[in-house]
Amino acid sequence: MQVPADKLDDRIEFLAGTISTSIDDSSSSISMRFMEQDLKEGLDLFMQVLLQPAFAQNRIDLAKMNMRKSLDSRNDSASSITNYQLGYLLNGENHYSTAAMTTSSLDSLTRDDCRSFHQGLMHPGNMAIAVSGRFEKKTMLDILNATVGRLKPMGEARISRKVPAPEHTRQPGIYVVDKNVPQSTVRIVIPGLRRTDSDWHAAVVMNQILGGGGFSSRLMKHLRSDEGLTYGVETRVSPGTYWTGDFICGLQTKNRSVPYALRLILDEIDLIRRSPVADDELKVIKDAIVQAYPSEWGNKQAVANRLAEEWMEGWPVDWWVNYREKIQSVTAEEVLRVAKKYLDPTRVVILVVGKAAEVEAGDEKDHPGLLKDVANLPLRRLSLRDPETNRIVDSK
Repeated sequence: MQVPADKLDDRIEFLAGTISTSIDDSSSSISMRFMEQDLKEGLDLFMQVLLQPAFAQNRIDLAKMNMRKSLDSRNDSASSITNYQLGYLLNGENHYSTAAMTTSSLDSLTRDDCRSFHQGLMHPGNMAIAVSGRFEKKTMLDILNATVGRLKPMGEARISRKVPAPEHTRQPGIYVVDKNVPQSTVRIVIPGLRRTDSDWHAAVVMNQILGGGGFSSRLMKHLRSDEGLTYGVETRVSPGTYWTGDFICGLQTKNRSVPYALRLILDEIDLIRRSPVADDELKVIKDAIVQAYPSEWGNKQAVANRLAEEWMEGWPVDWWVNYREKIQSVTAEEVLRVAKKYLDPTRVVILVVGKAAEVEAGDEKDHPGLLKDVANLPLRRLSLRDPETNRIVDSK
């Protein structure tokens, strides 16, 4: 039974269920949760949202109003500025991942645009279905085959093309954006690898030792516990879902502490590239990774969602089968090798968003040293973008 769009939310709420949607740069999702006795009606509502969204004009107007507020605040925080400036530095001006909404592009968006975009995605080859909960498997398969399993391509729908990799050539350097805040936001990025590369498990262990392992990591001990420069410093090695990933380090610290903090981080990177990790430190880190592994698969819903995402992103279906064994087999020599191979200081992109004059001068009293002397890299100021047009607004 078709439920009018203005009554849909009320019906879902009456059934104590949820239907939610989300979309990002490269994928979208729709999910539902209903009690067992309401599964049939819940799935009927789900299919209506999936295949026959109303795109009610009042909902579009409300969404555009909220998006306009978000657009207007693009330069309000150091973290927001960091996100968009880092995108340009890593992927360039012309990549889909850095395409920025403007006032004119938002204002020009119509209900027909929404419908056209939706229909272009509605192809069974673009979908993965994940189900978890209390049900009889054959019954659930019959239900799915009679609903989403019967989906045919809508209109001009086609299988989505491969996600394009950036063609941008990165320029290593230290980049500063002037923002009047008490603490700078800092990002350090070095090109990495993909999750399917043979070096991946050693790179994961190396990352945990350096900064991904919380309070047991070297950077957290040095910068927070020993020096008191930050509440937290973290590193991660991104999986490179569609192209080569990155090693990323992030922290916040006082503006004048930035040069000193960067020197300490680069020193730790240099150390892990020169000296093998001690056996006891290596064991603690590997055990921690293995012990944390089950939490990523903590319930049936998490398992179903993860496997669906893996299929959509194109990872090997058996990739996780021997993950723990491969982590435990990583040696100190392998950690040293991947650190030398991937943590190349000549390829570093450093972005700092903070009060530029203080950042560049550093802590003259306790830890003298200018930002330009932190590394043998060019130092450059970046300009903010106008939130409404995305055009550069100054020439600092």
